[in-house]
Amino acid sequence: MVRLTFKEIARAMKARMFGRPPRKTVRSVSTDTRTIAPGALFFALRGKRFDAHYFVDEAIRKGAGGIVVARDSKVARNGGVAVLVVDDTTRALMELAAYYRRKRRCRVVGITGSNGKTTVKDMLHHIIGPAMSAVKSPRSFNNQVGLPLTLFLVERDTRVAVVEHGTNSPGEIKALAAVSKPDIGIVTNVSRTHLKGLRSAEGVAKEKADLIRELPRGGVAILNREDPWFDYMRQVAPCRIVTVGFSPGCDWYAEEIEQMPDMVRFLLNGAREITMPVLGKHNVSNALAAIAAATSLGAGMEEVGRRLASFSAPPMRLQKERVAGVTIINDAYNANPFSVGAAVAFLDGCHCSGRKVLVLGDMAELGRESRGIHRSIGKAILASDVDCVFTIGRDARHISQAAGENGKRIQTAHFADFREALDRLEDLLRPGDVLLLKASRHIKLERLIEALKPRLLKPLNRNRVQDAVCHSV
Repeated sequence: MVRLTFKEIARAMKARMFGRPPRKTVRSVSTDTRTIAPGALFFALRGKRFDAHYFVDEAIRKGAGGIVVARDSKVARNGGVAVLVVDDTTRALMELAAYYRRKRRCRVVGITGSNGKTTVKDMLHHIIGPAMSAVKSPRSFNNQVGLPLTLFLVERDTRVAVVEHGTNSPGEIKALAAVSKPDIGIVTNVSRTHLKGLRSAEGVAKEKADLIRELPRGGVAILNREDPWFDYMRQVAPCRIVTVGFSPGCDWYAEEIEQMPDMVRFLLNGAREITMPVLGKHNVSNALAAIAAATSLGAGMEEVGRRLASFSAPPMRLQKERVAGVTIINDAYNANPFSVGAAVAFLDGCHCSGRKVLVLGDMAELGRESRGIHRSIGKAILASDVDCVFTIGRDARHISQAAGENGKRIQTAHFADFREALDRLEDLLRPGDVLLLKASRHIKLERLIEALKPRLLKPLNRNRVQDAVCHSV
């Protein structure tokens, strides 16, 4: 972060300042006393389950150069540091980030979509990072706190900031884009996600489109031509459109896609072979969006191909490892109907000598449609070659119920939590099997993987049959 004076910070946030700051400038911003740096400006944020005003004293003890507090708080207005008083600390964080964005004139790539935001962000940053001194959103910093903190990573030599924009209720993307002011906007896709807040697929599309609406006339909108909402997105774009997809009608398209055991290969625009050490056709779509953005920023195709060949997918996104002869595919970071469908299709296409075992947890924030959507996943599994389906959580039981219908010989079982599933999987799995796990973030299905691995490494009981088949439950 480039230094800001306390006076310009107070002006940007319309804050009243009390006390004399120990330093004239601020070099970093913090919302977490566990990681605060000496001299940082600490924002005492409030949420549904926390109030950081209770940690102001700790921030001061750790060397905060100033604190931002709400007007209605009882935090002392003196204490040896600058105290900036605002109506709402989260809104003040956004206002300061918007000011900082205007002050630092780097190019911003805004990314949103129901699936693939983080992967596209990481792919694009991997391609352009070294050559363009690019910064990116850490992890999934894509909300009204994470996006400002991402913008504060911009330094004097930063040429590009790659910024995720997330949402779960109407108006959030518009507010975030008003702060980030993207020059290039990417909408990866639109599917039925966050329905509890956005109500319908149309609501999701309208919300995601706000990123495109915010683009300047000289900007670039990168859109997925395969997405059902492509025409809608195209109509709202005020600028040049670059399309990606799987047909020659797109500006950037992939053909001859080949999934190999540890990588995917495809032909780009009918001319250039691209190889990436990732899994899944959906990651080809993600790569196309990253390629479109990178080339719009001036990257050359030689560099694009070379950098994608060394890309590593973010953790818990179709992450593959072999344990005691069992192939475990960790796709447990998050789940929604589109991404679970992609995971089922990937597992269906896997070649293995054993069985295909699928463990699914709840898909969150689906509102009134939750039961029907979970059941639709179960019915889709019926049309696949998956052998065993285990579900965990409250709503995921509808998946296993639907998958067990119609008399198809497929093993199904439902468990209240991952601990109940652990013993069953240990008894079931054999060398040659493929196990894929996916659920929404609150399920934390990676805990099952970590608990299962040491059990699989135990010496196999000689009485266990190597080619055991699934037994009905």
